[in-house]
Amino acid sequence: MLGYLLISGALFLGCVATAAVNRSSLGLALFPVPVAVYLVRERLDRSLGLLMCAAFAGLATVGTLWAALYYALLAAIGLPLGIGIRRRWSYGWVATFVVGVAFALMLGSILRAWPEWLAWNRSAYDAMIATLTLQMHDAGDERVTILHNSLTWLKDHWPEVGLGMLFAQVAICACVGVSVTSAWLRRYSGLSGPRGSFREMRPTEWLVWGAILVAVLWFVDYYRPVGALRIITWNSAIGIATVYFLNGLSILAYAFAVFRPHVLVCMAVVVLLWTLRVVPVLCFVGLFDTWGNFRMKCDELAAARRGPAPPNDRA
Repeated sequence: MLGYLLISGALFLGCVATAAVNRSSLGLALFPVPVAVYLVRERLDRSLGLLMCAAFAGLATVGTLWAALYYALLAAIGLPLGIGIRRRWSYGWVATFVVGVAFALMLGSILRAWPEWLAWNRSAYDAMIATLTLQMHDAGDERVTILHNSLTWLKDHWPEVGLGMLFAQVAICACVGVSVTSAWLRRYSGLSGPRGSFREMRPTEWLVWGAILVAVLWFVDYYRPVGALRIITWNSAIGIATVYFLNGLSILAYAFAVFRPHVLVCMAVVVLLWTLRVVPVLCFVGLFDTWGNFRMKCDELAAARRGPAPPNDRA
């Protein structure tokens, strides 16, 4: 009980402190993992207690019942995380369940106040652009100019890319949350996490039809631009690219686990990917894994490098 009170107090103070500084829900990132851990350990009362702490944190920092509900709902993302692990789903299905619930909550909140959301993000970009403009006059650095132009483009096209970028953040955070929760359960509770791991996670092959549909809509929008269609197409393209990026990243992690290269080789691969712009490279690797099944090829190459197994000596 003392440990639970200490955890609850630390999470509550961390959430309040973070939200008090920047008026955001960043502090809620502290809640989902312990909520999920207690749920897997069949301590639903403690999970609900943490959700109450999140709600009180929203009430203390923002001062409205809507903020309290919003904070509690976001902290409750740990519930689908715990349910999936407790039912021994695969890593991919747990991550998909968490992403679906979390993004649905955030999307509902954004659509509820769509004009305000757009205005807030544009004002944030205006502030960053103004700061970079001063730096451009003082230093004249080409990199600052490139960043300035990128931020200006994002500001002008935020409705077309904002939701997709939010989905990307949610998907990446969901995978981190599943991995951290699984490691915590195995290390401190002696419980197994979901079946498989991040390096074995693979999206359904049906997703490629979604990518094809988005590509077709992209060409339609290119030749006959429609505002609503562009919002759907561009955001969907970013979301699908995120899924394939995560698949490519998991293939890279699988290859490292199978071949166990020297740390210098790992660093060289990371530097090479960074030089080649790691995101598009891993997106293409993840996409063509639909046909290539690169994990199986890694196993075949590793088996060929080890050579044939020695025959068993029998007396």
